[in-house]
Amino acid sequence: MTVATHPLVARARLLADALLAPHAERVDQEGVPVSHVDAVKRSGLLGVSAPAPYGGAAAPAAVARRTAEILAGACCSTRFVTTRHHTPVKLLTKTELPACERLLRPPASGELLAGIAYAHVRAFPRVPVRAVPERGGWRFDGTVPRYTGWGLG
Repeated sequence: MTVATHPLVARARLLADALLAPHAERVDQEGVPVSHVDAVKRSGLLGVSAPAPYGGAAAPAAVARRTAEILAGACCSTRFVTTRHHTPVKLLTKTELPACERLLRPPASGELLAGIAYAHVRAFPRVPVRAVPERGGWRFDGTVPRYTGWGLG
């Protein structure tokens, strides 16, 4: 199977042509609607690069890149928001920590939507978020001044 004939590429094209491109101008003005996020989720593209044992598609990197190009070409705003989901999923797939077993399945399968939070470590000496060791892991405590992802794209 080639990149061009991969089922996820076909789903991305269908999603782009049927939903994203026709509404891109409105989305740029009003924000990414939940219906677009749900459509990306139903297409299986939220887990495009995530490992299959965790509910992802485990697609080759070339397929993930091509689906990203298709979605971005149809609606940059929707692609921007979904990119915020892929970043923590990729980070979790690269770790060998026990947290991977506990945390990867929900976002890899699309059950949980992830995003990116910035704690502004350069705000020293004021520290808005602290990582505190807790029972074999870490607990983040504080207020995140910047979150990008769902509802903020």
